[in-house]
Parts: sequence; C-alpha cells; structure tokens
Amino acid sequence: MSIEKHYISKHRKSEIDRSFYRYDDFTESHYRELLVLAKNNYKFIGLDDLNTSNLPWVFYRHDVDFSVHRAYEIASIESSCSVKST
Repeated sequence: MSIEKHYISKHRKSEIDRSFYRYDDFTESHYRELLVLAKNNYKFIGLDDLNTSNLPWVFYRHDVDFSVHRAYEIASIESSCSVKST
C-alpha cells in the first residue's frame, strides 16, 4: 500500500493534513524553477531528436486532462523558459 493510500485510510479525507501532499510544489513559480533547473542540466529534445543527442537530455511531455486554460499557462511558462515539450 502506498504512503498516500495508507494515510488516507487512517484519516478521513476532510482531515488530511494538506502539508503532507506538499501542494506548494505545484505552483507556477515552482514549475518555472524546476524547468530552469532542468534546462541548466539537460537538453530538452523532441521526438525527432531522440536518437541524435549525445548530451544528457529530457523528453518532456504532458497531457491536457482537465483545463485547456491551465495547459495554455503551462505552455506559456515553458515558452518563456525556452523549453521544448510535447
């Protein structure tokens, strides 16, 4: 059983300590920080570059599951950081 499932099974959902899940890590400013950190250490590549890069690389993809508006904001952050994703 995962830590999360164990924690939830021991506590009612309404009583869950929100700090357990570290929601502060899921902010736009933190996302930007993570992108900059990754960009400083890896090359972001697309599908066409998968077999051509000798440098440490990141193939970064994500899906739009809930909100086109949030996806646009995420894409704007990636663009401002000059990061390639799919």
